[in-house]
Amino acid sequence: MKTKELFMILTISCFLLTSCGMSPVSGEISDAATTEETVEIAEDEHVSSQEQQSDELAKENVEDTTEETVEETMEDEEPVIISTEFDLQNPVDDESTEQVVYYEIEQEIKTEENDTYSVCTFKIPQLKGDSRIFSLINQDILDHYEKIRKRDEENYLLYAESMSEYDGDLPMEYYDYSYQVTLFSKKYLGLLYTDYICQGGAVHGMPERDFVMYSLKTGERVNAVDLISLSKDEFDTLFREAFKELITANPDEYWESAMETVENYDYYDSGAFYLTQDGIICYFLPYELSYYGMGFVEAAVPYEDLEMDLD
Repeated sequence: MKTKELFMILTISCFLLTSCGMSPVSGEISDAATTEETVEIAEDEHVSSQEQQSDELAKENVEDTTEETVEETMEDEEPVIISTEFDLQNPVDDESTEQVVYYEIEQEIKTEENDTYSVCTFKIPQLKGDSRIFSLINQDILDHYEKIRKRDEENYLLYAESMSEYDGDLPMEYYDYSYQVTLFSKKYLGLLYTDYICQGGAVHGMPERDFVMYSLKTGERVNAVDLISLSKDEFDTLFREAFKELITANPDEYWESAMETVENYDYYDSGAFYLTQDGIICYFLPYELSYYGMGFVEAAVPYEDLEMDLD
């Protein structure tokens, strides 16, 4: 009986110890497994933390790259080979920015008798540097000036034809086409062209303007209107009020009809505005609001009021 009782006691004890996980052997295995799991979890968390830090660092590097200039990001790309009929020599540094030089070129249009009949003067800007983006923009600028030169030649031929029965020496014609860098940011270049034409011995010529914007990321032209977040009505209202303030401050300098002209003008669709470093400037041509000596009458609205950010 003692043997049986002893056997039963040992059997029950082993069962109880096993079910409770308290045996020395099973207890060691359980502790080891728990320790390994803890280590694996800690390692996974460490790896996850490293991956997160790596992702954040990569994101920062991408953001830093976007702040680089076009010359730095595009320097490895081959530039476009520039082609032009203009004789570009003796570049002059533009005083408004270190990134631009210009060339002054004078062209004479002559009659069949080789007499000078018209003089065209061009001030042609070009971006410094050999990046592909700058090359694309420079070529587009040169193409633009080629069109202006051909236009002037055609104007001369039409004028000469209209004066074919004129008795005496024909009066000289003068064409002047220049530019102004109004905007040079990390994203955009803005060029304001001024076209001055004086024909037939007039007392003075009439200037016109043409604003052209380029993306410094693609080298392509950008429509300035597409950058304006305001609606047409909101845009027109801002500039209408800006011009009213100008006229109200000095009413004697403007025509009596100036206020009515300002009130009914279509600023948004007119294209008579250009972008600067600080905001947008709308303008009226000479004689539209005042006498010729006033030149272009301008009013500016800052980007903050226009809900625009060009950076």
